[in-house]
Formats: sequence, C-alpha cells, structure tokens
Amino acid sequence: MAHLKYLPMPSSTCPQLLLKIVTALFPRQREFIYTTQQLNPEDIPLVTKEEVMEVCNSVGNNKAPGLDGVPNIALKTSIKAAPELFFDVYNTCLKEETFPRKWKQQRLVLLPKGK
Repeated sequence: MAHLKYLPMPSSTCPQLLLKIVTALFPRQREFIYTTQQLNPEDIPLVTKEEVMEVCNSVGNNKAPGLDGVPNIALKTSIKAAPELFFDVYNTCLKEETFPRKWKQQRLVLLPKGK
C-alpha cells in the first residue's frame, strides 16, 4: 500500500493565501452611489446621555481595542467620568455633518482557528 505524501500547509502569513481568504470572505461590493437628497440636520435626533451610557455598559471589557489601542476598560472609565463630553462630541459631529476620518478606518485581523 502506498503512503500519502505529506504536504505542508501554507503559512498563515502567505500573501497569496491571505488574499484568497479575504477575497472569499469579503467580496468586492458595487460602488456606493450617494443620494443627492439632503437631510435637514434638525430632523436628526441628537445623542442623549442615556444612549451613551447604554452603549458604554454594553461593551465588553475584554474586547480587543480599536486602531487607537485604547482598551475598552479605559474608554468606559472615561465615559462614566464625563459622559457629557462624549455626547457633546457626537452631537457636534451630527450637527456639523462631519466625522473624523480616523473614525472611518478599520483593520481586518484574521485569527487562526484554535485546535
């Protein structure tokens, strides 16, 4: 009986394999077409202190931090200490119809499956 030849698995850092995985998991979307309809900024409800606190309390402490590297526990502590600072920032963004470019960035991290 013939033995099967062992073929090593490609490394998880293999660029071709990573590209294939990302392309399969996240297919390219059609270009988003912006509508010319303008919303009246006064029709957009402002963020309330209660909403900020509700979201703050729902975020897990052990979740991975975002691109800024700030751990969730530090962010939650800051929000609880000065919630008005946070909802003022969010409401200013809504009123001025602009959000920081950094808030729109993301990073995809592929984690190896546990054995």
